[in-house]
Amino acid sequence: MGCSITPLSTHTGAEVHGIDLSRPVDEAARARLNRAFVDRSVLVFRDQHLTAHQLLAAVGLFGEVFPQHNSRFALPDCPLVQLRKPVTAAALVTGSPRGSTTQRP
Repeated sequence: MGCSITPLSTHTGAEVHGIDLSRPVDEAARARLNRAFVDRSVLVFRDQHLTAHQLLAAVGLFGEVFPQHNSRFALPDCPLVQLRKPVTAAALVTGSPRGSTTQRP
């Protein structure tokens, strides 16, 4: 397969290099990715530029994809994929989508 899987810590997380999820993944690569996911719980695939259908195929490598109960954000041409507003770094730090801890009246 030509990809490498690098642990991100001693107990969880791994970064996957050298795989293009916009292309079909063979069974050996799929098995290796699944094993890494079972072992590390979180996999990071950086710099992937995927259409909604390619994202759905990539997620499907790890199991059956099922519809969510809230379809408000579902893409019309690919309803199993939902698009939400991007999260900012400030929101991650403060826990607020606007990056502020100020309460509204």
